Parts: sequence; C-alpha cells; structure tokens
Amino acid sequence: MAHVRREREALLFLGLLALLPRVHLLGLGKPFWPDEDWTLEAGFMSLGSLLWRTATEDFHPPLGYLILGLWGRFLALFGVENEVPLRLLPVLVGASVPLLLYRSLREGGVPLPYALFGSLAYALIPQGIVQDVEFRMYPLAAFWVALSLWGSLGGKPRMWAWGTLLALWTHYLAGVVAFSLGLRFGNAKILLWPVAGFLPWVPFALLQMTKVNEVAHWNGTPGERLVEVGQLLGSVAEPVLLVLGLGYWTLGLLGLLGRQNLLPVVLAVGLLFLLGFQPVSPRYLPPLLPLLAYGAALFASRLGPIGYLLLFWPLAWAYLLPWAVVAYWKTYWPTF
Repeated sequence: MAHVRREREALLFLGLLALLPRVHLLGLGKPFWPDEDWTLEAGFMSLGSLLWRTATEDFHPPLGYLILGLWGRFLALFGVENEVPLRLLPVLVGASVPLLLYRSLREGGVPLPYALFGSLAYALIPQGIVQDVEFRMYPLAAFWVALSLWGSLGGKPRMWAWGTLLALWTHYLAGVVAFSLGLRFGNAKILLWPVAGFLPWVPFALLQMTKVNEVAHWNGTPGERLVEVGQLLGSVAEPVLLVLGLGYWTLGLLGLLGRQNLLPVVLAVGLLFLLGFQPVSPRYLPPLLPLLAYGAALFASRLGPIGYLLLFWPLAWAYLLPWAVVAYWKTYWPTF
C-alpha cells in the first residue's frame, strides 16, 4: 500500500507542476496567431474538405486538425468561441504527457527518483510549455509518442501500435519516432499493425511531399540548414538558456547511446534535414522531447546516488519561465 501511495503522490505532484506554468500562459489570453487560425478553420470544415485541404495546402496529416476541430465544435454548442477555452484541450493533453512518461519509465525499470527527474524535465522545459498552450497538434503528437514509449517499454504491443498509428495520422515526425520505438519488439507482424492503418493516407502524404517547398516556402537546402544550426546556437543571448538546453540534449543523448532508442532521434533529425526544415528548431521538435526525457532519466539512473542531484535540474527551468512568456508572445507579435 505504501508503494501504491508513493506512486500516486508522484503522479499528483507531476500533474500539478505540469499544469501550473501552462495554465499561467493560458491565462494571458494571447490572440491566435495565423497557424492557430488555420487549425481552427480547417477543423471546422467537412471531413472531405479537411482531407483535401491538408493534402494540397499543408504538410501535416489530418488527425490533429480533426480532433481540435471537434473540440471547437463542442465548445461552440455552448456559445464558447474565444482563445482560452479552445486552448484548454492542448493544455490538458500536454500536461498529461509527463504522467505517461513517468509510467513508461517505471514500467521500464527506472527507479522512482530518476523517473521523477525525467518526467519533471519534460514537464518544465520552457519550449514544451509554450507549444502546449497553442491550438496546434504538437501536444497531441507528443502525447502519442509518450503512449508509444509506454507500450514499448512496458511490453504492450497493442498500446504501442495504437500510439504509433495515431502519431502517424497526427504528425509525421511523431509517427517516425513512435514507429522506431517498436523495433524493440523484434516482430514484423506487430510493426505492420500501424503501417496497415496508415496506408489509406500514404498517397496524400506523397502528394504533400511534392509540394513541401511550395507550402513551406521558408525551407532551404540541407546545407543551408546546417549553417543555421551553428548560427542558432551562437545567437542565444541568455547563457543559462544555452547551458540548460544543451545539457538537456546531452543528458538525453547519452542516456540513449547504445540502445535502439537513439534511432528515433537520428531518423527524426535526418528527416527534417532531408526536407529542408530547421532540424533543431523548437518549433518542430516537441515529438522528440519525451524521448530525450527518457534518455535523461536513464543516464541519471546510471550515476547511482549522485544522480539524485539531477533532480534539481528541472527546477532550474523555473529561472527561464519569463523567457517562455516572451517566446509565447513572439509567435503572435514577432518584434516583442
């Protein structure tokens, strides 16, 4: 009973810490920026119009728009149409990802303090908070990746398959990450489950690929993006942000070394490079953040008692919460 109580207390603690900064940003009432307006408009279309528009004018699958559109339609039944309640669903979904991560880590054999560390790292990372308070598909994408990770680590192929299928229909990068997590099963039949469920959308995905540079007109060549990576790192004005950000990636990647879990990172970043997207842009990386949190927890667990000191690491993100507020406003007001 004491064990069960500790687990419940840890989940409650995580849930509250994840909700607090997200609710704070939600309460600012920032107007929708163009991508959120597009999401709302697409979500209110008929199913046929939504499928065709995403296939010809976007580079994402349709499920995220469909789910958020259903949420918007539900609120509209009560005459609710402003930004705060519309963003409430992404906030709740995003705040639940650390809970899935914690369960994944525990079922994967990670001791409680280190599982708490990895989950807290995700719950409080500023960019994750910012993305979770937007009316976009990114919180859903991270949720499906975390669900797939739980299925993979817990030896639950059906859970992994459902998480991967939903990830594929929500965000291609999330789908790649989730699918590669299933390689640990070593069973081709299991891997075919989500693939079969995604086949109806494959022709439209191929059509999107032919138009990606037309739709994402800001794209460049892989070489240009490689140069931008160095420029991005050199342009960070806040040293603490750079140290904590690079530290998070370093801990995550070190924890994933020597395991199949490193493959999703390679595939995801490689896919972004290939398509001409900025591979380390915070805008495109939320689906990787749960996996990095898992890697960071693994690395901490290998340090033994010294790893307990890393529990203070996520709390350092609190220093950067004002930056999260600024970043949140910049999507709507770029000169902020």
